[in-house]
Amino acid sequence: MGEQAQVDFGEKRLRTTTGDFIKVYFFVMLLCYSRYNYVLFRDKPFTSEAAVEAHEKAFEFFGGIPREVVYDQDAVFMVDENLGEYKCTDVFSKYLAARTFRPYFCRKADPESKGKVENVVRYVKYNFLYNRDYVNLEILNNQVIRWLHVTGNAMVHNTTRKIPCQEYNKEQRYLQPWHPIFNTEKHKDYKVDKTNVIKYHGNIYSLPYGTYQNEDTTVRLEEIDDRLVIKNHCGSVITTHFIPAGKGQKIINNNHRRNPSVKIDQLRSQLQEFFGYSTEIDVFIEKIQDRYPRYRRDQFTLLLNCCEKYGSEKAEKALEYCINNHVFSATDFKYIIEKESVREKSRIRFPLIKPLGGSKTQLMAHIEPERSDIHIYESFFHQQIES
Repeated sequence: MGEQAQVDFGEKRLRTTTGDFIKVYFFVMLLCYSRYNYVLFRDKPFTSEAAVEAHEKAFEFFGGIPREVVYDQDAVFMVDENLGEYKCTDVFSKYLAARTFRPYFCRKADPESKGKVENVVRYVKYNFLYNRDYVNLEILNNQVIRWLHVTGNAMVHNTTRKIPCQEYNKEQRYLQPWHPIFNTEKHKDYKVDKTNVIKYHGNIYSLPYGTYQNEDTTVRLEEIDDRLVIKNHCGSVITTHFIPAGKGQKIINNNHRRNPSVKIDQLRSQLQEFFGYSTEIDVFIEKIQDRYPRYRRDQFTLLLNCCEKYGSEKAEKALEYCINNHVFSATDFKYIIEKESVREKSRIRFPLIKPLGGSKTQLMAHIEPERSDIHIYESFFHQQIES
């Protein structure tokens, strides 16, 4: 009693109320002695973070922790295996360090090692999920808990010929005590945009550079007093923002726009290379470092963006103007290069008029006719008057 549990995953397509189909994924944990089960559903494949949360909810459901848990060699839990040496994912390794149970990983192609829980996966598919319509995830998880209490854990087990919930009442006191190590309450996930921002209650909040990983990247939010606390799925705080009054506002932390992987020395070298290692750019960089020591990265990044956008010719003219007029700021550099670009576009250029017709007509269009001298006509009129 209380010695071992087994874990496995399953998936199945369900018909929605609109007639479409959706695939659901579920986590199963089974107490081996009593055959007492716990099931949790998701509408996305399980990640290491989601699997850890599922463990906590299962232990809370059981009211204790077994001494050993049996797993497949699943990528959710482990990343490598070499002759019995297992390397777990970072998330799962940290979780094992915080809990007292032993993990046991089955050998590949050895399903008999955890056949008990695999039978439960089939039971969930062909009993609970059979002909069941999907409404939403919350309703599905509430339904499966009721099913466990009424059917899954309340019916006579085919192998032991005992009722799991009655055997669980005996086994429960042999489990190790469980105390929550992080909040397992239900959270709503908020999708992270490609620009590393989230939308919440009509406002936009910035996230640190690199938060967005793929289209499935989400975070969790919590309001504490007048602050919005943004956390990852393990409960670690990513950032916090003040919550403004009203809607339609952008709350941006400029530090979130910085790429910490790019070093200041690297930015400085890129600028020098762009301007051909001229003395002007060395002077400009030195002045910026003296005037804006805390914002060197932002200044250099803005300079590089302007140079790449407008090209070397315009950038060199703007740099020359800044040096001659003792202007040492990336924002001023941007203003100057933008104004020069607008001025060039506003200059009127008259196109050459192409004569109509063929080559013969075009040739005649450039022929200038001979002009008579005005004095010839004057003498002619004088002769007419005298006569």
